[in-house]
Amino acid sequence: ALLFAWPDGWQIREDSPLELEVLSVTSESPGCGDVGTQTARESQWQAVQCTVLRIQERACLVTAPLSSSVVCCRWWNSDRRVFGPRTQQLVTFVPVPPAPTVHLRVTPRQLLLEVCLTLEEELHLQAVNWQVAFAKQESRPGTCQESPAWTALAERKLDIARKSDGTMQGTLIVGEEDQLEIGTMYIFSVRACHKYRSSPWSPPSETASYAVPSESFPKAGPGNELQVEALSESSARFWWRELEVPAFAAAATAAAAASLAG
Repeated sequence: ALLFAWPDGWQIREDSPLELEVLSVTSESPGCGDVGTQTARESQWQAVQCTVLRIQERACLVTAPLSSSVVCCRWWNSDRRVFGPRTQQLVTFVPVPPAPTVHLRVTPRQLLLEVCLTLEEELHLQAVNWQVAFAKQESRPGTCQESPAWTALAERKLDIARKSDGTMQGTLIVGEEDQLEIGTMYIFSVRACHKYRSSPWSPPSETASYAVPSESFPKAGPGNELQVEALSESSARFWWRELEVPAFAAAATAAAAASLAG
């Protein structure tokens, strides 16, 4: 559906000479402003039914349903037999994104979560920004509470990369600066944000633990990584190797090797 403000200077009446027309835009067709195909595509413009609404005393038009998720619009004046200017491309509907997957990432200074999703829809690839929401989970990993309290973060850019199997993957990074608490389990949801419209929220991810895995902790004793140096009677210095999450470290090494090979 689309919502328009009624044109200034025109009275609202049943016999108004103004008609709204729309043109469907696809990835195979030119944009709304392509003058080279204007004559050939005139027949593709279609008149649509509109309903008049008043929002805060302002007259508006609602048109639905529409046959395309991206359209251009224009007015047709049947009295003067002229068309008005075309709008820019307007998004009428954004598909629901798939449920994201969440991976823990440990750096020397930060504990982060990578919220990843596979991008198959054109409107997901074209989204201006994305938004992440998270909710605490008190249950065991892999389960989901019935009515969690969600916190939505500000819109941000999606890091898009092509995977080895040819699919496109988007990644959003979240951490303590996003109000996450270390040692807590979370579920995540995402949505695509266009200029005037956002998609519905995705299904939630599986539960992810925002904590350093215990197997990554350095261990004390001979042959282990943790060393202690006595500096004085009241102080000591601890030495240990950089903490890593094995699965992430292996993936990062493989990605680096692939980029060097390319």
